[in-house]
Amino acid sequence: MNDKYKFITWGVVIAASLFGAILDVRKGILPNVLTIPLVIIAFSFTLLTGGLTGFLNSLLGCIVLALPYFVLFAFAGGGAGDAKMMGAVGSWVGLQQGLIVLLCVCLASVMIGFAIAFFKKQAKILLSSVIVDLYTIVIIILGGKIRLKVNVNGQQSPGELTMPYGVAIFAGVCLAGGYFLCI
Repeated sequence: MNDKYKFITWGVVIAASLFGAILDVRKGILPNVLTIPLVIIAFSFTLLTGGLTGFLNSLLGCIVLALPYFVLFAFAGGGAGDAKMMGAVGSWVGLQQGLIVLLCVCLASVMIGFAIAFFKKQAKILLSSVIVDLYTIVIIILGGKIRLKVNVNGQQSPGELTMPYGVAIFAGVCLAGGYFLCI
């Protein structure tokens, strides 16, 4: 990303992710009417300000940030708005800064998830779920076959914790943006 445009870029990303977080809390969605124009404008902006190199960096940022969330969407259900929002963020900040955003969003989601579990007095459920998830990942890596229970209809099970992920995206974007705007 060109330093000359970093305040514009981060201003757009922080404002868009704030708007997304508000929509996610109020309506439970990160709509296409927010995410798709963000990507189109980012691609146009990076092409105009950084040429083909800027555009390719934008495209890579979009793909790399969206990919983990599309995988979660495909295998765990839910909506694809989180993936599209992360792709939109990545299209603005590019690959290098996008990797830091991805890390910050993951950290924010863990902290927010634990806070929600603590306040709902369901920390045991969350910890046991994390342990089962880690065990599942180890089994898959070691080549074992495991049957995964996937919630395909989007209905919340008793004891299941949910979180509007737009809030975690906003918090992670703010963390990363604060870092990049101060350096």
